[in-house]
Formats: sequence, C-alpha cells, structure tokens
Amino acid sequence: YRFDFGLVTLLPYNNLRCQNTVTFDGVPSSPGVGTNYNGRLDVDDMSFSERFNGQVRERVTDFDVLADLPTSPLRLSNGPPNQNLAVVQRSGNNILTGTGPFGWPNPDATGYGAISGLFNDMQSEFGLRIIDPDGGAIVIQFYGNDGTYIDFFVFSGYTENTFFGFERSGGEVDLKGFSIYHTDPAGIGIDDVRYCPASENPPTNRPNVNPTFPTFRPTMRPPPTFRPTMRPRRNPTRNP
Repeated sequence: YRFDFGLVTLLPYNNLRCQNTVTFDGVPSSPGVGTNYNGRLDVDDMSFSERFNGQVRERVTDFDVLADLPTSPLRLSNGPPNQNLAVVQRSGNNILTGTGPFGWPNPDATGYGAISGLFNDMQSEFGLRIIDPDGGAIVIQFYGNDGTYIDFFVFSGYTENTFFGFERSGGEVDLKGFSIYHTDPAGIGIDDVRYCPASENPPTNRPNVNPTFPTFRPTMRPPPTFRPTMRPRRNPTRNP
C-alpha cells in the first residue's frame, strides 16, 4: 500500500479515539443484489452517494472509476438511476455497496461501483471496514470541505474483511469526505465507519504541524495497472 503525499497515515482501527460508528443495520436491505438507492443515503452523522460534485465517473470494464476533483464546497452527487448504491444483507449484517455500470439488479453491478462518504463534521481521523476484498486494487481518496485533495491511499492483495484506520498527519481536523473505487474482481462493500462528532474530535499529542499542500490539483485517475483490459473473473458465490 502507499499514500500519495503522506498527509494521511494508517492507524490501527482499534486505536482510533473516535468511537461513533455508522453501521447500515437499520437501513432497509435485502440479500443478493441488495436494496437499490438512487439518491443520497443519510445514516447518523454521515451521508453517502456515488461521488462528489465535480468528480466524473468513468467506466473501466465492469467498474466505476472516479476522475477529476470535487468542487467547493464538498457536496455529494448521485450516480445514474440504478447505478448509485445498494445495501446488502449478508450473514445478519447490512453492508453498503456501490452499484457498477451494469446497473441494479444485475448481480454483476452490486459491489462494482464507487462510494463516497461525507461527514457532517470535520475529522482528524476515521476508520472503516472493507468487506470481501478479493486481492484487487482499491483506492481511497481524502478530501477537505472545499474539495481540496488531501491524499489518497491505494492497496491490493487483501482477501479477508479488513479494518482500516486513517489519521491526519499533524492532527489537522480537516477531513470532510472520502471516495472509494476499485478493480477488485469479486466486488467490495463497506461497513463500520468510525468517526467523531465535532465536540469529540481527539486532541493530538503530536507537535502542531501545518503541512504544505501541493500547489497542483492532479486529475485523480488510477495508475495504468488499475485499468484491466479484460473482464475480471467471476465468483458467483461472493457477491457483496
């Protein structure tokens, strides 16, 4: 895995000082391809949709890939009808999935789309669980309230449900949202998004560091190795 600028760092999920957790267990759901959501999904102190205003969704084989950067202020934007989000019931739990280019209720769409999350309050750290990765490349982008691209995290090779924690370097409280897209052959979902309400953002014990943001605003596209040229293999028993 790697970060782009080192302005966000990995933190063990269990070490997060933020304890509020978004789960999707209270959201209407169904097994299989899940319950379709064409609009924004509001859960607790967060909102979810496909992308942010200013981002452009591109199709890369079976997947959504997000290009360009959000506009200011950071606001969510829905995908096309039946290509936004779905909530899937699995093993007694609900998970949030993005719906890919084939469109709901096609089973080859559930789990293949992009997901963006917007916090009501600025964060210095947060965490989440990636559900059912199958070794493919996954990108998580981090944004400020004005659409500033802060950093991105890219990883691959994970084949089990995995918890991730993220911490802003220097303890800056300026994380407002994130976007996730991937080329994982079995599709993925997310759950257990941990965050802090504004009154509980943890103080930092580190020196007060004010990192300098890059002066350029790159077009966020995955490296060429993230762009498969053939249809990925299917495992019909694993559909988030």
